[in-house]
Amino acid sequence: MDTFCEGIIKTDKLSEVSQDFFKDNISLEVDLNSTLRNVYEVKLDQEVEDLKLNEHPRVHGIWNDPFIVPSMCFIRLKILIVERCEFTSHVIPSHILGLLCKLEVLVVRQCDSVKAIFEVTDEARDTKILSSSSSLKKLTIEDLPNLEHVWDSIPTQQVICLQSFQEIYVHGCSSLQTLFPTSVAKNLHKLEKLQVINCDRLVDIVAKNEAIVEEALKVFALQSLTSIIIWSLPELKCFYHAPHKLECPRLEQVNLFHCEKLKTFECESQKFQHSQAENQAIFLPEKVIPYLNFLALSREDIITMRHGQSYVNDLSKLEALRLQCFHDNSDAFPYELLQQLPNIEYLFVTCSSFKEIFCSESPNMIGISGILPHLKYLELFRLFNLNTIGLEHSWVDLIFKNLEELLIAHCHCLRSIVPSEASFCNLIELNIFECNGLVNLFTPSTSRTMHQLKNMSIRDCISLEEIVSKETEESSEHVEEEIIVFHKLKTLSLSSLPKLGRFYNGNIALKFPSLENFSLINCPMMESFCAGSVSVNRWTEVEFEENANPVLLEVDLNSAVQKAFEGPHNLVNHWRDACLRGLDYKGTWSICKLDPGSAIDAQQEYPCTLPQGVTRLRRRC
Repeated sequence: MDTFCEGIIKTDKLSEVSQDFFKDNISLEVDLNSTLRNVYEVKLDQEVEDLKLNEHPRVHGIWNDPFIVPSMCFIRLKILIVERCEFTSHVIPSHILGLLCKLEVLVVRQCDSVKAIFEVTDEARDTKILSSSSSLKKLTIEDLPNLEHVWDSIPTQQVICLQSFQEIYVHGCSSLQTLFPTSVAKNLHKLEKLQVINCDRLVDIVAKNEAIVEEALKVFALQSLTSIIIWSLPELKCFYHAPHKLECPRLEQVNLFHCEKLKTFECESQKFQHSQAENQAIFLPEKVIPYLNFLALSREDIITMRHGQSYVNDLSKLEALRLQCFHDNSDAFPYELLQQLPNIEYLFVTCSSFKEIFCSESPNMIGISGILPHLKYLELFRLFNLNTIGLEHSWVDLIFKNLEELLIAHCHCLRSIVPSEASFCNLIELNIFECNGLVNLFTPSTSRTMHQLKNMSIRDCISLEEIVSKETEESSEHVEEEIIVFHKLKTLSLSSLPKLGRFYNGNIALKFPSLENFSLINCPMMESFCAGSVSVNRWTEVEFEENANPVLLEVDLNSAVQKAFEGPHNLVNHWRDACLRGLDYKGTWSICKLDPGSAIDAQQEYPCTLPQGVTRLRRRC
């Protein structure tokens, strides 16, 4: 609000104005209009530490006109968020840049008009706009379809050093071709995390200055870099389009995915086989591999590394591994590599054509007990040809004795996680989503081994009919005396499972003594929890509608589920009718629209944050 009104306002008895961003009331000046106009300037001068630009239209005038900028403007500003702002092509104009001496975080997202983040004018080249003492630590730019440059021209050492940069995240900038000018890249000594995702036209990370004839080998020393994530950059060819050396002595995580023109590693014996700098791999394995705790490897990466077997041996300290892009239908799971990685605790397998993970016969190699002996986390993601995981094979028991978390998603050919008996004695968390072929998950025998399971979440599996399947042993006359107990299960979530009839269709009794939260959302065919009896914790809370508050379970769980389906106008019946009519109801058939062969946004399908356990990996300096 710039002014109270356009005309003259008389406020003879008004002495103070109360404003939301000041603790104390403001004394009335000449008139109310003048007071309101000055409020913004006072705030920007003395008070504001974080600013969302789209919430303050008055500030837009300052952004576009250097002649109306207050002298002490933004002196305390630490966080600046520029979101859905279409009034400027430059996020930080040159006349604003020099005022942001305490800015630590800059976030820019969803601004179609933006073509550059930092403006560097001819006048700026002759003055010290931002000294090396700049405090900008974190830069996030997202969904800027017309962004062409981060810096609109090449800044000099005096203009902008940004030596305090610690984290840089770039997502969804389809017009961006380079990220850093050379002058900036040479001064990123404090940069710890670099993440670039879904930038279709990005060719180089560091732009080459064509005006300079380079004779000596360019060295980029990213002394503090610990994590680099580069995903879905189809045109990216190299880090720098000239002979160079990249030094990352503290690098811990290397995660490259779907960058078809970029090599991750290049062995010493291969680097002289080409003359063009654009074919230079981003890393020399001998320089980074010994210090890594997370690494993503494709089929081609593994073939490259086999030329330097000693580098594979250096991976013995690796704790987290992502296997990806094994697209040949004849590809077998790389047991030989896994045998040389005895300390792997986190294994991700994604975007590959594997039909099975663990084969029925133990691989013919020495020391098979050494394969993944410490595995705690397993993620299987977008394996569209996967028919079986192989958990039921006896030789796999040694691998899964320590498994604590299992996540399976977008594996549409799987019909069951474990078709027969297997042991999950240490499994704590189970997450299954968007697996269209699943009919059931596991048998009663397997269920009885889940003594440590605390959280189970199953959603968006359109063929799933039951969680626990019936076994032939249930025909025994002793079945009535048996029970299945999920001793430590606290949270059970079943969501968008249009064919789910019951959790379990057999007659064996179920017990959930620790269950605290049960949610059943968009499961229109489920009329009771199980065919037999079920007992739960007396303090269990249940939820049958999306975004509803959980309520305390007042009857047994079977009766509660049945009651949720009673009545012709009940919401659950509405879901069922929608399914029978084949309507696209919210949350019910969304997975049917997913074409396994279609391009999927990498940012949505591949979360950039690693599982919680991986983030706790010990830091190596």
